[in-house]
Amino acid sequence: MKAPKCRSRKHGRAGGGCTSPRCPEGLYVKKVIEDALKNADINAYLTARQMEGNRAEVLSVEKGVATIHVDGETPLVVSGPINRVGLRERLTGLNKTDVPSFNDLGELSEGVKKLYAPYLTMRLTYSEDRQGRKALYVSDMNVDADLRSTGMGRHVRAMLGKHCDENNIMLFGTPTEAGDRSYDGERLSQVSPEEHTARALAHKQRLVRYYERTGYERNWGFQYADRANVLTGLPHEENLGWREKFNDQGLKLLENAGEYVRWPNGTIPEDMLGKDRAPVQDLVFGRFWS
Repeated sequence: MKAPKCRSRKHGRAGGGCTSPRCPEGLYVKKVIEDALKNADINAYLTARQMEGNRAEVLSVEKGVATIHVDGETPLVVSGPINRVGLRERLTGLNKTDVPSFNDLGELSEGVKKLYAPYLTMRLTYSEDRQGRKALYVSDMNVDADLRSTGMGRHVRAMLGKHCDENNIMLFGTPTEAGDRSYDGERLSQVSPEEHTARALAHKQRLVRYYERTGYERNWGFQYADRANVLTGLPHEENLGWREKFNDQGLKLLENAGEYVRWPNGTIPEDMLGKDRAPVQDLVFGRFWS
């Protein structure tokens, strides 16, 4: 099946049709792009552009996403997940019911690397204030695009939760607004800004549902860097009643910690509730792991 041709003079400037939302070639290619990414098949995109026989050069393969340059009258840069079937089966088959204990976060980080590096990466930030309140923030966790749904991320989150329960540490995270990283985010070569926003919103909602299923709750004390949600443009929601149960010390810790919080053993530390028992203190030290 050949793509319908666009007659507009503006056609071809963006490699996916003209700027009209009704451009027949742009709509056709957009649909094939969605199918190509869904099925991890970059070749389908080239077929849609009738460039399947053109010379192609791989620019990079990173985090399970291949980015290629395709020669032609209008050269293309296209990216999408690769498909490592054997590796995916091996990672899926690992025993993830075993959730070990670790002496410290450094040992936990090394244990995760031994199991899943380089296919899963994470960055952790640990802080403790003068009153002994401990907080762990997962600032980033990424699984290669073609190896998602293998259980790696859920297994690592279980390890983190167990460690925090055993050591009375509050665990924080903020669901990303950058999308699922299944295509080259810098070039956005296959998606319009509108489609990228829709995908990013859907991915964030998936993460939020995961947080809520695994013992996290919304941290309504979190202080956002932007006044409005960067994806929707709407002001951030508030829950003043939730905030009122915390003292100044508690709110000071919560405002910079993360959008979602998992309390150790499901219990809010008592010294964060009610009246302040001591002058408010900043977090006094932090360590990073990656």
